[in-house]
Amino acid sequence: MCKRLLFTRSGTDGYFVGERQPCAVSMRALCGARFRSVAASVEGTQLARSGQPLNTISLLSNANLENGAMTTDRFEEFGWHDNAIHAFRISDGDDGCSGNLILDIDYILEWISPSAQDGNFSFVVPPADLVFLEVTDLVISIDYASSSAALQPMTIDEISREVVTYPNGYSEFAWKIELNWPEESFISFRSPRMSQALKGESVRSTSQSLMPPQRTV
Repeated sequence: MCKRLLFTRSGTDGYFVGERQPCAVSMRALCGARFRSVAASVEGTQLARSGQPLNTISLLSNANLENGAMTTDRFEEFGWHDNAIHAFRISDGDDGCSGNLILDIDYILEWISPSAQDGNFSFVVPPADLVFLEVTDLVISIDYASSSAALQPMTIDEISREVVTYPNGYSEFAWKIELNWPEESFISFRSPRMSQALKGESVRSTSQSLMPPQRTV
C-alpha cells in the first residue's frame, strides 16, 4: 500500500502535524597525507542540531541570509525541517580523495501562522543549493519500499553534526541528514565545510515544496 504525506491541523495546539496516509576503515585514514592544519579552529565538541519542532513556528528572515548565502559557522542559525530534496549530485574533489555533495532543495524561509479565516499555514519557499565540501565516508540509505512511501521528493527531518578531531589535530564534522520522508532514511558523511545559496525567486503558498515551473532559476 502506498503512503503519502498530508498535513492536518491539530485541535489542541493549532499547528499542522505531518501524517502518512495510505495512497570499516575511515577514508580519512586512507587519505591521511592530505590532512593539514586549518586556519580556522573548530570550536566545541557538542552535537549541534538544526530544525524546529512542529509545534514551533520558525520565522527566518531574508536578513539572516545576507545576500542569499550561509556558511559553516552560521549553521546553528538555520533549520531544514520539512525541506524537500529534489536531487543530489556528487562532484570530484581536487585532492583525488574527497568530493562535493550538492543537494537541490526547497528551503522554507518562513513559516507563516494560520489566519483566522482559513486556518492554514503558508510558507515562503525559494529553491536553494545546500553544498558540503571535501566530503568523505558518504553513506546514503533511502528506502521507499520498506515504508511503502509514495515516490515523491525526499524531505528532511533534521541535520545534525558532531566535531571529529584526528590524532594529527585535523578537525571536521560528522554530518547526518535524517529524513522524515521516506521514513527511517538518512544521508551521513564527513565534511569540514558547507554552504547554502538561494538560486531562484521565493514563492508564498500553502505548500512546503515547489512545483517544477516555480523552481526555474
